[in-house]
Amino acid sequence: MLILLFFWNVGNSQQVVNITVENMGTVPNTYYKDVNNLLNNFVGTWNYYSGNAHLQLVIRKEVHLFDNDDNVYYDMLVGEYKYSVNNVEIVNTLSQLNNVNVQWYDHGLSGNLLLHYSPQPGTPLQVNIDFLDPQRDYLFSRCNLKINPSNLNIMEFFLARDISAVPVGSPTTFRIPHGTHILTKQ
Repeated sequence: MLILLFFWNVGNSQQVVNITVENMGTVPNTYYKDVNNLLNNFVGTWNYYSGNAHLQLVIRKEVHLFDNDDNVYYDMLVGEYKYSVNNVEIVNTLSQLNNVNVQWYDHGLSGNLLLHYSPQPGTPLQVNIDFLDPQRDYLFSRCNLKINPSNLNIMEFFLARDISAVPVGSPTTFRIPHGTHILTKQ
């Protein structure tokens, strides 16, 4: 009986893989873990101000999230955002951050693709994550977050729309301007 229990445990154990672009995949029963806690650097409230425009991102890290489609676990950044111009709110998804009915992939910001991390001093930390505009969910985009280790309170947020099938007569851009925005940690 003890031997049978041992083999069952070995057969059902998870393989832990460090979460970097070089290691990402969808091998069943694998846990893609942020072993070095690099995603923690992106966690927090981030603000961008430019003239009369204000963009706020709120990002947190979720651990050991299960993906039913691929039968794998991930450590993941999830977040929401608010954008206003002249104190007029254009979009605000912040209330969805603590909504337990929202799956990780349905958040305004979600992802974990750490890009070419090097432990060399001064190497920027970069992660690609998905961006979702709930009123324009037919538009698909990834954004890139970049932090220079010499100043962990400044983050570069780059948003560019990917190729999407846009319904006839629908807006073709997100409500947040594309391009690079420099955000400061609150």
